[in-house]
Amino acid sequence: MPRTRQIAQPDRCRGLTPGMLLLMSVACLMLAGAGQPALALQCGPGAGWVAQCPAGVDRLLQTSSILDVSLLTPQGPLHFPHLTLSGPTEIHRGRPAVDSNGHAFIPMTLERHLAVTIPGLGSLTLANTGSGRIIEQQDDAALAESFFDLFLDLNLNGRALHSAHSVHAEADRLLIGLPVDTPPFSPPPIQSCDPEASNTARVALVFCAQGPVDILDASGNTAAIVHSARLVVHPVPEPSTLYMFGTVLVGGMALGLRRKRCTPAPAGRLERSMPICTVAR
Repeated sequence: MPRTRQIAQPDRCRGLTPGMLLLMSVACLMLAGAGQPALALQCGPGAGWVAQCPAGVDRLLQTSSILDVSLLTPQGPLHFPHLTLSGPTEIHRGRPAVDSNGHAFIPMTLERHLAVTIPGLGSLTLANTGSGRIIEQQDDAALAESFFDLFLDLNLNGRALHSAHSVHAEADRLLIGLPVDTPPFSPPPIQSCDPEASNTARVALVFCAQGPVDILDASGNTAAIVHSARLVVHPVPEPSTLYMFGTVLVGGMALGLRRKRCTPAPAGRLERSMPICTVAR
């Protein structure tokens, strides 16, 4: 009687890797979010939206702070022309009021806490706190300008630093409604401090601030200089976009499992891209 030979399968074919499980979870969340209603403005568009906007909280999920900063070290100044920190931003809106010029405005407060690791120097955290306004345009009540006066609190490896004074940051375009990361977006600006400001797929709004601003330590000594700063608000993807991306991700993973489920993944690591530090001359 002929014998039946059984071939043992390698362990790597018996299940999914943790990375595959993570990607599948993300894809499922995207597909689930696709069933939600489309994003909509809470205030605006239309004439007089500033005066009619109720108090509330805008949680901007995808924002970046981009600093042109020089850190003063015993070995000399280290210049980071494009130091980027990313994370959410929370803006609290007060009730609309009228200023001395008869313009409707919305008072705002802002709070953000971001962190980044600088190669060779360690961890840097940035906290932005401050207040601002959204002010209705005199010539067109459907548009509004916006600004913040922000303080910069930094912590470099446990060393607390703070800005000598607040930084005035102005929006690079007029607003047509809130929240600013939700379509329909304000038109692109004619000029902006950000090179990608006209790309509405990546940028919804930019707050521009010019320096220099001294960053002081606890003894009042200058420890860093911020030459310029910008706060970039990125658009939130619409549910249809999430559905398309999630579908492609699930389909691609299924095809990969079918074709390569017994092929070991190459060893590697995920590294965060960081700005290159240059020594200021």
